[in-house]
Amino acid sequence: MSVAWLALLVGGRVLFSSLANVFQKKLVERSGDPRAVVTSSLLVVALLMSPWIAMAPWDELSWQFWLTCVIAALLDVPGNVLLVGSLGKSDLSLVGPLNSLKPVVGMLLGIPLLGEIPTLLGLLGVLILAAGTWSLAASGGGVSSKARLAWLISPGARWRFGALLLTAASAVFLKPAVQMAGPWTTFAVWSGLCASFSVAWHQLDRHRSFRQNIFELSHWSAPIFGLGILFCGLQGLSIGLFQWMPVSYALALFQLSGVLNVYLGYRFFGERGGWHRLLISLVMLAGAALILLG
Repeated sequence: MSVAWLALLVGGRVLFSSLANVFQKKLVERSGDPRAVVTSSLLVVALLMSPWIAMAPWDELSWQFWLTCVIAALLDVPGNVLLVGSLGKSDLSLVGPLNSLKPVVGMLLGIPLLGEIPTLLGLLGVLILAAGTWSLAASGGGVSSKARLAWLISPGARWRFGALLLTAASAVFLKPAVQMAGPWTTFAVWSGLCASFSVAWHQLDRHRSFRQNIFELSHWSAPIFGLGILFCGLQGLSIGLFQWMPVSYALALFQLSGVLNVYLGYRFFGERGGWHRLLISLVMLAGAALILLG
């Protein structure tokens, strides 16, 4: 695939991701329940993918494929709950870019599990993105080192760190599934498993009014369906791109949504420090360019 096509697909994924973050932040601030937000969006994704679920070549899928998909889904569901929860606890322009550490995790796991050895340019690009992450994080807690450290261990940051660890590990397990059965079948099976696991998690928790929240007609508003459509787009593009590049490179390029999150955080939530964070994000763009060239 040409660099131009890759850039176009990555750009679409970045746009879907940033817009989904806006919907997720608004919904979790309104409901206070990240699990309800995640479950709702996953049910919409499974509904949109139902034709492909029905057409999946079930008799041709190996146990290795099922194992990797099940592990990926089991990691993705709590990972996305932590991600959405973090958006309700911190600025969109700060918590979003923290996810730029995700490709570092993907690289560390991808080397032993997938045999994906980064090129020198690719490694440099990932390191630049990671450095940009920490610079953005340092702008979140105030001027003093103590205040910055306090922000890095705040609930919003801790939830996001947990989210990136789980979702990065999930991506590493999805990659072999894509290689075995292709992106469409993998996406269809992943969406069905994630929706099922998320619903089961809520049903097993007797302390939550999940049935009342999810199965009330008033719950299914336009923002819920909008989030589901955006999440379907971003995850579909993610799985598709895993077919064409190493997981760590794909995860690094996805984090360019941090650049757009700076603007969206200012535009929709009145977050400050936009120009400083934007300059750091532009440095992260240079890292992404190195990855594409690598």
